[in-house]
Amino acid sequence: MFSGDCHERQMRINRWTLLLTGLVVLVAGFLLFRSDPDEQRHTGPAPETARQDTEIPAPPEADGPPDEAAPSEPVPDTGLVRPELELDGDAEPVVLVDSFSPSEQMPLTTWSMVQTSVGHFDVLRIANLPAGGGPVPANTLMAAHGWAGDPGLGLRISDVLLARCNRIVARAQVTVDRSDVAEGVHPNLLRSGWAAQIYAGDLPSCADNRISAWAVIPGVPARLAPLIGSHSVEVEPDGDSTRRRVSAQINLDPYNYPPPPLRSIELRASRANMRRCGSTACPVVAQVDSGIREGQILERHDEWSLVSIEGRAGWIFNELYRVGE
Repeated sequence: MFSGDCHERQMRINRWTLLLTGLVVLVAGFLLFRSDPDEQRHTGPAPETARQDTEIPAPPEADGPPDEAAPSEPVPDTGLVRPELELDGDAEPVVLVDSFSPSEQMPLTTWSMVQTSVGHFDVLRIANLPAGGGPVPANTLMAAHGWAGDPGLGLRISDVLLARCNRIVARAQVTVDRSDVAEGVHPNLLRSGWAAQIYAGDLPSCADNRISAWAVIPGVPARLAPLIGSHSVEVEPDGDSTRRRVSAQINLDPYNYPPPPLRSIELRASRANMRRCGSTACPVVAQVDSGIREGQILERHDEWSLVSIEGRAGWIFNELYRVGE
């Protein structure tokens, strides 16, 4: 009897325990459901109004000044000078010229000369030439023009040097088309024109104020051949020569000017004609027998080449020779 009563009492206690536990769970759920909605942002996705409240405001427009400049951070002193860009809107533009500054000019006597002329120094144009032909200001720019090339065989020239007072004062490249020279002098000299811009303040002073022009003839060493014509110009002494200019040229050394390489040339015909130009209509200037000889290919075109062999030079049809290895 006693054990049965205890068992029944324990069962009543367990039923009350389960009932109280369920009641506690119901009350906790009810309280959680009635809690503040803001607290739910930590446990679930935020409502639309909450996302709008947390948006980052857009920056102010870039085309207007800010309401208040933020204080700058102090720059630590490292002992170095911070570079600054200085822009001078009134500065005179830099001019590109073909003349050399006085400190860069070389003596004309550095070069060996040949006597045969190979072109012309046509004209020297002077900007703002003073009335009556007086001295030109040192800041004056002058334009020299002419042509260069061998009138006999049409050998083309690459460089022209200009000189005054026995000093080389400027350099020009032969890159301008001259149809008049091709028609009147030699058909291979279409591209024989040259032009140089000279700064008057770069010209040395001496009793002979003429400017002469010289063509550079490749060789070992390279030599100078005169161009026909010279032009006189007088520059104001002690004039203002402060124009901002940069030379586009570098000086040439007669011992470093590259000549055409010496090649082994095999002549296939029993006797090959060397002509004045690349055409059978041109007169024969020399002949060379078959065999292998050393020579230089001065120019090569699609059908004809200008060849120098043992002191003789002329145009040879390309099928009549072969360059050895």
